[in-house]
Amino acid sequence: MPAAGGRSKTSRPDTPPPLRGGTLTGHAPSAATLPADADLTEIGDTLRGDAESAVARQVLHQLASLPDSEGARWLFELPLATPQGAALAQFEIERDDPGRAAPDAAPAWRARFAIDVEPVGPVQVHLNLGDGRMAIHVWAERQDGLDRLRAHAGELAAALDADVAFRGGEPPGGAPGPGRFVDQRS
Repeated sequence: MPAAGGRSKTSRPDTPPPLRGGTLTGHAPSAATLPADADLTEIGDTLRGDAESAVARQVLHQLASLPDSEGARWLFELPLATPQGAALAQFEIERDDPGRAAPDAAPAWRARFAIDVEPVGPVQVHLNLGDGRMAIHVWAERQDGLDRLRAHAGELAAALDADVAFRGGEPPGGAPGPGRFVDQRS
């Protein structure tokens, strides 16, 4: 049964706002919260609140994607339709600062994303592309999900021509400390 705010009890209501380099968290699918016989006023009120929340979250992603001296970075979320309901995947794509690389070196690209869909559960993926080679690191929080992913490791590596490593748990690191959006010089 979905809890208040449209999230199921198995989702993560404490998902932090998007921060540059912070932890990504996929949102588990949640079923529709409106009854099939809802009147137009109830539907309109629910959609307005959900739309306002989505726009506010998009603004946070744009702020976290603002350029800095570390190269280009883009944070965003994508909704996914699953048999269990709508889920949300978080993404971060970044490119090394071209000024840091050797003059003849191609820029390195990194992408991270997090999803939480059944039957695999919460998964985080880090992709690194540099010098024409891709490396993929996959973390699955649940052992049964990790086993399912490992069963298809060869197919994934062949399809992407990449080195793929699977691990249990969550990736190392974490969200940056407070003060990321505060100008500490003033």
